[in-house]
Amino acid sequence: MICSTQYALEFSVDTDQVAAAVEEARTKVEYDRKKTSKKHVGRTIDFPDHLPVRETVIEPEEDTTGMTCIGREVTKELELIPSSLYVNHIIRPKYAQAEAEDGSVRIVIAPMPKRPQAPASYS
Repeated sequence: MICSTQYALEFSVDTDQVAAAVEEARTKVEYDRKKTSKKHVGRTIDFPDHLPVRETVIEPEEDTTGMTCIGREVTKELELIPSSLYVNHIIRPKYAQAEAEDGSVRIVIAPMPKRPQAPASYS
């Protein structure tokens, strides 16, 4: 029901103009998203050189006989022993089994040991 005191609004749309404005806005949003996205590149600060380093090598539980070591993953973390600090390198060699008949290569690496985590209230 239309009230007698209500005015009628004329509404005409130029579809070409609207399409151009939408495309311009979409381009701007896509550009802004690409510009602001940052990828995590890992630790950017090295540990001090004067700290002693303790290395722990963790081999996979599986039998790696006949496998070729193709690399290793090194996790560096700062450890604290009361009144002393050291850098702990956790080294996990990666092994690749000889290529199978179907062309696939199986890679084996030891799982990371459990590490302490901060309580949820600190995060």
